[in-house]
Amino acid sequence: MKKLEIVTNKSSIERIMEILNKAQISGYSLFEHVKGMGERGLMMDDELTGAFENVYLFTLCDEQKAMEIAEKIMPVIEKYGGLCILSDVSVIKKAEKKSS
Repeated sequence: MKKLEIVTNKSSIERIMEILNKAQISGYSLFEHVKGMGERGLMMDDELTGAFENVYLFTLCDEQKAMEIAEKIMPVIEKYGGLCILSDVSVIKKAEKKSS
């Protein structure tokens, strides 16, 4: 199992979510108002419009799908800035769907 993590500009997250949807990723978590320091300096979430605010998204999937998604996401990261991390993970417990 792989964990794909993306930190990028809020304005590019819709493109990344489209890539995930086309890859049939059924679940992910998205966190807004991400602060941090990187190559582009200090990123804060106190912008008036929020247009340059960073977001963090992660999802879990198999290795082949993770590599395919990462390859498609990299042009977006290169254009808008950000970071894409791929790591091995072990899922301890997963929420189960309730039957109705």
